[in-house]
Amino acid sequence: MQASKKSKSRINKHSIETLIKDLMSDDGVVRNKARLELVEMGECTIDFLAELVNNSNDRVRWEAIKAMGEIKSTFAIPLLIDALEDEVSSVRWLVAEGLIALKNEGIRAILETLIERKESYLLRQGAHHVLHDLNKKLKDDKIAELISLLEHPEVHVRIPMIAKQVLDDMMHGFLGDQ
Repeated sequence: MQASKKSKSRINKHSIETLIKDLMSDDGVVRNKARLELVEMGECTIDFLAELVNNSNDRVRWEAIKAMGEIKSTFAIPLLIDALEDEVSSVRWLVAEGLIALKNEGIRAILETLIERKESYLLRQGAHHVLHDLNKKLKDDKIAELISLLEHPEVHVRIPMIAKQVLDDMMHGFLGDQ
């Protein structure tokens, strides 16, 4: 029985590697099929997709980020957060959508990052997208204040303080679970 598990594991790894290569294809139909299969395989593909998030080809990064966002794994959060500063706006948009799909875990990651990296304009843009979308349901006043601050980059010094307050509220259960 263990021998069949090992061979299945090898086949999966080989399959994932083949799909990763297909994700870099010039053919959009091939890329789309590969991405859908990688998403269906789930979290086990994150490490393979991680190798593509810094690829020099914008389209390859876009495909990798889209797949990670659709997998909805917290294991992808550090990769998604870093990709919020990608030079391509469509990649950053997909990153934000991926973090939105992670709901509270996405909010938590954004808040922690805003506390650490308040100087990044691109990060603040992505944070605005994520928080604005997720606060439609939460309707939290502190998150609304933070969203307002993110719209006015000249007041970015207050962002970490408000982000910390919201994070503390989350930790103490004051924000509704999604």
